[in-house]
Amino acid sequence: EVSTLVMHILRCRGYVRHLSSRRPAEAGAKALIDGVEQCLRYDTFAQDILTAETERSGLSLHGGGASNMMHGRGGGGGVGATAKLVSDNPPLLDLWIEVDLRCGLNALRECAVLPTSSCASPSAATPPSPLAETYAAHIASILSKSSVALNASHALKKRYVAGMAVPLTTCFMDIMHDAASAFRDGMLQAAGRRTTDLDVTALKSNLLRWLDLICGMDLAICALEATAMPAAVLGNLPVPPSTPGPPGSTKMTPAATRFTPWSTQTSAPAPAVAIHNTPFPATPGGQDHDMLRLSQSMRRLRDAMVDEYSSTFVETILMERLGLAGYFMTAPHRLMGDSNIVLSTGDQDQADAIDMPPSKDLERPVSVLLSILDSLCLAHSSGGLAVVQQRPLIDNVAAAIANNIGHRLEEKFVEIATDAHGTIPEIQRSGALQFLSDVQLMHAVFGSVASVVNETLDGAYSGANAQPDGAFDTLVVLARLMAADNKQIRSLRDGLFGLASDSMPNLSPGMSHIPSQPFDTDGTLYETAKSMMESKGYSGIEVEDAISVLNRRKGTTSAIEALRRL
Repeated sequence: EVSTLVMHILRCRGYVRHLSSRRPAEAGAKALIDGVEQCLRYDTFAQDILTAETERSGLSLHGGGASNMMHGRGGGGGVGATAKLVSDNPPLLDLWIEVDLRCGLNALRECAVLPTSSCASPSAATPPSPLAETYAAHIASILSKSSVALNASHALKKRYVAGMAVPLTTCFMDIMHDAASAFRDGMLQAAGRRTTDLDVTALKSNLLRWLDLICGMDLAICALEATAMPAAVLGNLPVPPSTPGPPGSTKMTPAATRFTPWSTQTSAPAPAVAIHNTPFPATPGGQDHDMLRLSQSMRRLRDAMVDEYSSTFVETILMERLGLAGYFMTAPHRLMGDSNIVLSTGDQDQADAIDMPPSKDLERPVSVLLSILDSLCLAHSSGGLAVVQQRPLIDNVAAAIANNIGHRLEEKFVEIATDAHGTIPEIQRSGALQFLSDVQLMHAVFGSVASVVNETLDGAYSGANAQPDGAFDTLVVLARLMAADNKQIRSLRDGLFGLASDSMPNLSPGMSHIPSQPFDTDGTLYETAKSMMESKGYSGIEVEDAISVLNRRKGTTSAIEALRRL
């Protein structure tokens, strides 16, 4: 009966015409939006009553009288007051979107990107980005309004969500992009112009800002994807409690128990804790695709932030400021024997690798690298339960940055080992032993980080950001092959040469160069060669890379060539 009376007022009493006739025009618009708000409140009030009654009586909302009332069918007149109001007065939806959008954009532009305590300490339990919380709360409000009020009309629902979500997301991404650019400038400022100007403390503080910024991106992505994955994502939203629980508690004390996103005139959205307490309703059809497309765009920006930080740290700070580029420029000369290391004939044939200290050129870059990786580990593992509750996605962010840095450095060492630029025509064992020592140092650095950070990486990052567990593992095997003693090198060279000879009968027995063509064209021969290398302890490396090393390794003469010369 109440629903019928509401519909009668909205339809027959000239409700909208009466309010829109007010002067000045701003007063009429405000009155209309206030009316929409009251309809929204009535819709959620009626829905709560129906839901409670259905649970009490055991009836289903998806059939019978309850379903008819929810969708406006039958004699009850339904409870979709907002949907009826908007569908009967199409310009009202445009006004609604305009007012809500203006409110949302103003809130985003006035909000701080990061909390003031975000760079205090890596172990401090700082809250998430206020800007990301504000954005997530607006997205929750949009989805709740559209699902409760406009569910009867898919076209109106999709129009409202698209008109609100796209501009808000664009504004949010622009602000976050500008913040990332500012953090990169701060990173370069901390690096200074010379090695002596480098401020490691400022670099670590800058890293914490990047972590909080990218965590804010993850929070926003969770809000967008909650339409399609409410159970999987919603429980992990980083929501700070307004009243902290007791020490050691595993529960959060919410600031509110009910999310009511119906106010369209407030200057700020409801607290983000409301997102945690109200499930996002699933939305049918195209709306899910629209929201997921927005989340994909935001993911690309988030991944670009990870790449930008890692690239700046490796290319500018390590390579340029700390002189790591000089190490890679002189590495070919060291591998060709242009070093202070001189091995005797006995050392050349010694089966066990000779222990050598890492290159001095790596001391300063590795020291700074360890400081940054330690900060990532500390941000990941410290802070106790508060950090896990407020920033559960920091594990993925820390792992992604550490893995991206490791991936970039590993690529540079691989270029030296495989002679990607054709600058290392030969390899002496003395230089290979030094290279092995340097690679083992990097392997130890990232191996210790992987045990702390990568243990919780759940695949949120993909593509170039994803680094398999155990960075530098394959490179260590290739470096061991480069530094192997002459007997092992001869044995493997003769074996691979014999396999190639079986496929190429015209191959001269006196050749010292192993051709790679037979292994590229014959899959069986390739697998046989892989098994041979694995049996000798060199698993995981490509046959092409192994042949490249064996062909360039000097100080060895194959048994076939030695017999021919004899």
